[in-house]
Amino acid sequence: MVSEPSLLEGIASRAPVAKQNRLVRAIAKPEYLLLLPGAALLGTCFFYPVISLIKTSFTDPTPGFSNYTALFSDPAATDALIRTVVAALIISACCLILAYPYAYVMTVVRPGIRTAMLVVVSLPFWTSLIARTFAWLILEERGGVLERAMSVFGLHYVLLGTLPGVVVAMVQILLVYMVFPLYSVMSTIDRRLLHAANVCGANRTYAFFRVFVPLTLPGISAGVSLVFLLTLGFYVTPVLLGSSQDALVGQVIGVQVDQLFNFPEASAYSVILLVIMILMLGLLLRGIRLSTAGRGARGGQRA
Repeated sequence: MVSEPSLLEGIASRAPVAKQNRLVRAIAKPEYLLLLPGAALLGTCFFYPVISLIKTSFTDPTPGFSNYTALFSDPAATDALIRTVVAALIISACCLILAYPYAYVMTVVRPGIRTAMLVVVSLPFWTSLIARTFAWLILEERGGVLERAMSVFGLHYVLLGTLPGVVVAMVQILLVYMVFPLYSVMSTIDRRLLHAANVCGANRTYAFFRVFVPLTLPGISAGVSLVFLLTLGFYVTPVLLGSSQDALVGQVIGVQVDQLFNFPEASAYSVILLVIMILMLGLLLRGIRLSTAGRGARGGQRA
């Protein structure tokens, strides 16, 4: 007869094995096996390069924070970082201001007009980025269409080679990335909520800003995050339309890699951009969570 302590020891020794077997069976399910190709591609093409960048920034040429110290002690480098973040915020805000009413109108017009609006906003997306940037190069050059148009109002300003010129072109290029997330969220909102607010005494403007706009926060977060992320890493448009005096981080990284072969500092720039993006996403998600919690608390108090 097996003693009670030995029986308990046998059960305890088999428990981790049984738990591992359940985990293997769960992972081996067909629906999870479908994730393996995407996970392998993501790990190979994203996580491995990111880990390599982080490792290079801290270990080359010597282990430590020497690359980050050199970066933050260089006024030109810090100015480029600040300029890039400010430009990304301005471009995201401009895209949101332009895309929000456009996406809203797309949800209330007839299907034929909606299709035409989708074609208009996505048509530039089907064109090469290089071709669109060279088109803006022609529009913004001295004596170009934009300068002649501004001269009608007494303004004589050449956008080419300036940060405003880069911002204007990037707003047009990235506008589609703001319209689509907003439209996808707005199209799922029940418009009867606005009618219910009107019945309860709210006018159309108050109902729009207190009922409709908060429901579109997920679309705003997705659009702003996407535009902000793409702006941080943009390279072609700032190089062709900007200048070395108003260089963005993408231009600085290009110079560090192509001309100076300074891969450690370029890796440090890239890691800082990654940290900025993570912080931006965290702030957006926290804002949406707080806004949702606040609406829930106000709803509970009214109930």
